Amino acid sequence: MPTSPSLWYDGHLWFARESLLTPAQRKQTARVYAATGALEINAERDMPADLRRFGARLTPERWPNLNVRSEILDDETHNSVFPRALSNGLRFHWPRGGFTRETPAQTR
Repeated sequence: MPTSPSLWYDGHLWFARESLLTPAQRKQTARVYAATGALEINAERDMPADLRRFGARLTPERWPNLNVRSEILDDETHNSVFPRALSNGLRFHWPRGGFTRETPAQTR
């Protein structure tokens, strides 16, 4: 659950690396939730714009087995975004009814 991911790091290295992956390498199955605060913008970085670009790259055509949700959370800064993103991300990964209190020993 990337929260405020530093997609700007090393000249936006993630985007360069992702573009080199083959279609076979993009067949992994996963759920991805990513979020950043709408107010995470300064003279050097625009994290909401980077996250929009990130979400646009993870399309079903490029990543057929990926379930992606990315959010720009309004009124959130780098310091305030984490609790809200964590709550939203947990609900995305474990939707209502998708989590059980049983332990592995109880399910055997």
